[in-house]
Amino acid sequence: MDLRELVVRCKPREQAGPRSADRFDYQKDWAICRLLALHESPGEYLIAFDIFDDVVVLNSAKNPDSISFFQIKTREAPPMRMSDMLRRKQGKDGPLPSMLGKLYFSKIAFPNHTESLSLVANVPFQVELQEPGAESTKKLRLCCDELEQSEISRIARQLKKEHGLAQEPTFADFTYLEVSDLPLRGHDTHTQGKLVGFLERLNPSGKFRISLVYRTIADEVRRKNNYHAEVDTFEAFIREKAIGRSE
Repeated sequence: MDLRELVVRCKPREQAGPRSADRFDYQKDWAICRLLALHESPGEYLIAFDIFDDVVVLNSAKNPDSISFFQIKTREAPPMRMSDMLRRKQGKDGPLPSMLGKLYFSKIAFPNHTESLSLVANVPFQVELQEPGAESTKKLRLCCDELEQSEISRIARQLKKEHGLAQEPTFADFTYLEVSDLPLRGHDTHTQGKLVGFLERLNPSGKFRISLVYRTIADEVRRKNNYHAEVDTFEAFIREKAIGRSE
């Protein structure tokens, strides 16, 4: 089954519930910044919102063959520890998935097309690394294959348990911990600053109403994020949930 068909046929996991306005606004601004970076890159892309995970990126709007998943988390105080990433809160029907458990669901749903899984936070990650003397809190992005083997094994055991797998899964070489450069306070102003730089690089002599441009893009991201009716074709998926280079 190709990725276009799988995106339409695969049912997203149940959502944990409504997010706070603050968390959504942060996620929206992170998505806009990623959209700007994708548009300045040479390749094709399709970025979608709140389907399968907070943000997903396909490598083409026409014939995609890979997909990356991003889960966005915010915290008032650093750091993000392994215990935070593996903690399972109690729901009404039993334990809820952990952060990394929810993220790995996408690999299960898209086993042959997943390029990467990324847990993105506004704070540094405090985890044990293999490299002697290396400090994880100073890294903006690290691959889980850099973790101490005991940490990798700990995650694998939990993923096996959470998803009822027959054996411990491999995940470390395509799972990433990424620190966002968006501040928790003033992330909208920071995003508008990135938008200014983006537009000036496209047209150095142009004059732009930044607040209007930002609001227009943000409203479109919000609309697509909040569309939760089923889509029965890949074209509908693009129209209702995603933004590509042509748009």
